[in-house]
Amino acid sequence: MPETAVIRQLRIERFRGIESLTWNPKPGMNIILGGGDVGKTTIIEAVGLLLSPSNSLVLAEADYWLRKTDEEFMIRAAIALPDGSEIGQTGQIRMAVALGRRECCATSCAGRRR
Repeated sequence: MPETAVIRQLRIERFRGIESLTWNPKPGMNIILGGGDVGKTTIIEAVGLLLSPSNSLVLAEADYWLRKTDEEFMIRAAIALPDGSEIGQTGQIRMAVALGRRECCATSCAGRRR
């Protein structure tokens, strides 16, 4: 088991400029590189949205892929937890957020469409 919580897989669908992304970060530090306006900040903000302890986020039309607010977006992660963690019994949890016109249908969700 890891010494700290580790994201084993991140999946983003229809969020901002990302139509579909599956990323399996390698152990240790991962660096996201790229030119301007290619999605680096979107990836970081997706993780922040998923792990945010508050449910007060208000979403804008620009948060939806191609501004299609009638379709939900999804952010999901598989996270390995260290031994002795008080969250989960198996040491691995899955968290997801699905937002859109319909109610949230995930284990952790935040946001309301403007």
